Amino acid sequence: MNDRTFHLTALAISSAPGRRGIGELLEGGADPEAAFKELERIAPLETQEFIAERYSQKPLEAAEEILGNCRRSGIDAIDILHHEYPALLREIKNPPLVLFRCGPWSRFPCFSIVGTRTADPLAARTARRFASDIASSGFAIVSGMAIGIDREAHLGALESRGATVGILANGIDIVYPSRNRDLFAAIAASGTSCLISEYPPGITAGKWTFVRRNRIISGLSRGTLVVKAGDKSGALITASFAAEQGREVFACPGPALDRGYAGCHRLIKSGAALAASPEDVLLELGAPLAGTSFGPLKRGSESDACDTWKDTCPAAAAGPVPGGRPPYEPEGLERKILELVRPSAGIDDIIRALGLPAGEVHQALNMLEIEGLLTKTGTSVIRSG
Repeated sequence: MNDRTFHLTALAISSAPGRRGIGELLEGGADPEAAFKELERIAPLETQEFIAERYSQKPLEAAEEILGNCRRSGIDAIDILHHEYPALLREIKNPPLVLFRCGPWSRFPCFSIVGTRTADPLAARTARRFASDIASSGFAIVSGMAIGIDREAHLGALESRGATVGILANGIDIVYPSRNRDLFAAIAASGTSCLISEYPPGITAGKWTFVRRNRIISGLSRGTLVVKAGDKSGALITASFAAEQGREVFACPGPALDRGYAGCHRLIKSGAALAASPEDVLLELGAPLAGTSFGPLKRGSESDACDTWKDTCPAAAAGPVPGGRPPYEPEGLERKILELVRPSAGIDDIIRALGLPAGEVHQALNMLEIEGLLTKTGTSVIRSG
């Protein structure tokens, strides 16, 4: 076990890293082991609560368990001092101390494409076309592995036989959302692309982990394109991170009265570059549009893709990918919400009917929207399908 990676993992999973000044210590050139011992001397370190649900409460013991899981499962643990750690990501505020990776890291510069999870056919085609052309011009396409625009961006890169990087808001061994099982398998089968997470294997996503993930999406990239986003879209958070990190921000324009593009229009008014075509992005980045035309993605059989995924990252494949995606089965609170939405319901009415804290209900609504079972429309939700 690499002592540096071991101690950086222990520091990464320790509670209250900001208050303890872990980042400042390391930026000052402190050796990771010495930094850990110094912080432990001041006050005993504990594993962050949500990680301690799976691993030891003692960071050193938890780090040993995590890295052991990685070795057994074919997962790479890349610490911030490793030569393979992305240089652009190292420059951002509070970069992850350790990245967990499945698949080969792309040698290409990165560009991120994000947007709404409820993409209409036109927005989906737009995302896929931009991703395909930009990937063909030598960029790895980065996105967040969600349904909607994220999915189309990843597929567009794969169809052009280019590289894509999926950033997860959960442990790298968890296929989430389940509707993207085919996308996980296709990335593994490509031989050019990878998945990355700052969360150890086995850790499930929470509402706040999606926000933290967004800083990595933008931090890896020379620029970020928002294809379609409403006023409250999470894609705007990624664009905000990109601007703070000094990266280029692009937005696609939409119909003047379409509220689904309100976030994009606000970005353009605030100074984001208008992206009416892939050429607009590539010329701004100093990369001319490639003239090569590529055929569609050839995945082979579903079982072949899954076998490759097992070889690349065995922990991520619980079994063969079936011919059709397995339906998501909501349980507990999510199931109760779906029973109340027939076919639509007000969010406040749902909260009152359940008698639960608003934050808890909103988190469940977000998960159902990610899975494509509900669509939020202002203060109401509509059942999909």
